[in-house]
Amino acid sequence: MNKRVFVVVTIGLAGLWLLARYWRSDHVDIGQSLSLRVDDNNIQLRLSSPDGTACLRGTLGGVDSGVLIAGSVKSCSVANSRHEGVCAEMKVPGSSRNKPVLRLEVAYAGNADCYTVKWRARRLTPASSKDVSVVDCYTLDGALWYGGGQVLDQRWPINFQRSVMQPHVTSDYLLPQWRSDPAYGKYGSLAEPYWLSSGGVGIVVDDHIAISSSFNAGGDGRLCLKGDRTTNVKTDSGYLAEILSYTVCRGEDVAAVHRTMSGLFFAHPTGYPDVRMMRKPVWSTWALYRSKVDQRMVEEMAERILHYKFPHRCILNPLSELN
Repeated sequence: MNKRVFVVVTIGLAGLWLLARYWRSDHVDIGQSLSLRVDDNNIQLRLSSPDGTACLRGTLGGVDSGVLIAGSVKSCSVANSRHEGVCAEMKVPGSSRNKPVLRLEVAYAGNADCYTVKWRARRLTPASSKDVSVVDCYTLDGALWYGGGQVLDQRWPINFQRSVMQPHVTSDYLLPQWRSDPAYGKYGSLAEPYWLSSGGVGIVVDDHIAISSSFNAGGDGRLCLKGDRTTNVKTDSGYLAEILSYTVCRGEDVAAVHRTMSGLFFAHPTGYPDVRMMRKPVWSTWALYRSKVDQRMVEEMAERILHYKFPHRCILNPLSELN
């Protein structure tokens, strides 16, 4: 009998401890579907679908970025936003007395179901700026993902690609040092900081922010964004140092969220291509034969153009212009 009572009391106390731990963690809702939960030093972001299931989960900041300041998670006014947001602050590790502070601001963007996530750096000096960086990571969660950067081992969707943390800029992935290590996932001639998932979620980084990114690095199943260089941004209250800034949107599906975000963040064409490009194209042997071209190949290409009744004006061998 005593043993049973002991077991019941132990289970009850454990349940109360877990319940108390849950209620001690800060939990705030923002807008229609986004919530933040703080547990220990981690800020967890959750974006919910209309049915209540999570369509995006992520960790903002984390132990590598700094130490969360107790009691700093609260409602706040966000610069250049008409909506109240939620803020948090982290102390950046370092040896200086006047340690820089990272301030997180998350707010409803006021456009569709979109939210801004901004990390600002305060108390920053030239000596401490090299110690400031922040990383936000989102789990892929079994959804199909698109966008990001072009890589040598290109997949569609991109779930099975692997790119280690690197500057999100264009590069030459055909260089020998990158081709010898396909797991590196070096970005190629296209590197747009814009990702979409089949869960109806889109993430786009502000174009004035220089970031590094990783995707499924080492098979970790995460998309990570890293800011390690501050940019002075003009706001209603003056210039603020931003280190990472992006927008997260949710839609009914991947097509819907892309329509929303393309309308908000990407300029659309204002005219039409010159129709002469299609009516009178200039045919080049380079695309088909590269540099090893002889008379027979040129005649063969001309015959094929005529055979298929393609419009034609002339055939150009780019190498002939170099002679």
